[in-house]
Amino acid sequence: MTLALMSRLNLGQRYLLIFYPLLILFTVDQIWPWLQKRKAVLYLFCGGCILFQIFALQTVRPHYLSYFNRLAGGPESGYQYLLDSNLDWGQDLPAARAALEKFPPQTGNVV
Repeated sequence: MTLALMSRLNLGQRYLLIFYPLLILFTVDQIWPWLQKRKAVLYLFCGGCILFQIFALQTVRPHYLSYFNRLAGGPESGYQYLLDSNLDWGQDLPAARAALEKFPPQTGNVV
């Protein structure tokens, strides 16, 4: 993971995806004993995370592929963190087609 982050060659986040679940599991393993002693904090934290996630997903519906966590700035700021195929694989092409059908490009002689 360190080599991938320090490399000048940008191959994309998809090569690092395996590390995210491992990082989450390691973090939970470290804080679990502390949370077990404080059940109220655990329940409030989990409930807050679930409510935050429900709210965040409702704000991007139905464009789930462009989702970015609100702590990272939301979908509006996603381009600041990722680019190229890590950000968009053309999932909104049906909407682009509908817009082109509604407002067709001007045809004729262009000088």
